[in-house]
Amino acid sequence: MILTETINDLLATWSPAAEHTLAAVAQYRDGDDRWHGGAFIQHEWQASERLDLVYGARYDEASVGEDSTTVKAGGVYALTEASRLRFNYAQGFKVPENRDYDSNHINPRGMPMLGAHVSDPSVGKTPHDLKPERSETWELGLLGRIGGGRYELTAFHTDIRDRVERVREQPLDTEYITFRNVGEARIRGLEGLLSLPVTRTVHADLSGTWVDAENRNTGKTLSNSPDITAVAGLNWAPDDRQFWQVRVRHVGQRYLDADNTERDSSYTVADLTASFQPRHWDNLELYGGIDNLFDANNDSSLLADPGRFYRVGLRYSLR
Repeated sequence: MILTETINDLLATWSPAAEHTLAAVAQYRDGDDRWHGGAFIQHEWQASERLDLVYGARYDEASVGEDSTTVKAGGVYALTEASRLRFNYAQGFKVPENRDYDSNHINPRGMPMLGAHVSDPSVGKTPHDLKPERSETWELGLLGRIGGGRYELTAFHTDIRDRVERVREQPLDTEYITFRNVGEARIRGLEGLLSLPVTRTVHADLSGTWVDAENRNTGKTLSNSPDITAVAGLNWAPDDRQFWQVRVRHVGQRYLDADNTERDSSYTVADLTASFQPRHWDNLELYGGIDNLFDANNDSSLLADPGRFYRVGLRYSLR
């Protein structure tokens, strides 16, 4: 089954003064007999030499029969010349994806995946509706420069109403997976980033995220929420015409359904990426890479066992 979606975006910005920038965004999505439109306005204000503020409001309307007005506000305060305090509050409104409504296939484990609007009498599946997700997020972070590099540390907390989750159901003899609103949910965690120069041509990047995601109604872990993700990368740019990167990615265990009966084990893979710009061909770039360089495998699921993947390409820019 093929799901299609068309997205139209419009962005406009205006700066009436050096310390003020206004942005307006309009978006319309249309696909498979459903649509979702939204409009957003934002004001960025340099309130003082130390304080930058940003705030805005968004209106969303969708064919599912619900609309929403959400707001966000945040800012960055300079503690010292090399460190900043970042704070943010945002409300969210997310319409379910087309696959949540229309999926109708057999997954790699041989189990039917039937969207909310799909009817299949052979397994007792009847159509049901989905509500949009609504959320509130608070963030507090510290960022700045250290040596010749930079760092970031952020704590976040999100409360969600009507989160859409994969659930297992078996009204008749055959079990299947569908999508339902699971009620109240909470996601909290920490994010960290450290980027440092090693030599004049070598740069190291480290990042990691710890997440605690819970369904408040059942006490179970939310699906597709790895507890730990981490990335370590080493970049080498011997000149301005070539770039090499080795990256190691670790993804912690995660549950694939709301009942926590299907789980991916943690896995770690290494990737290699390179790009080269030939001399006398300034508009041309050759690039390639190998994902999962050492062909690490994981028997828990196909999602956690991506196999080795080769990429090669050519870019040409008109300038």
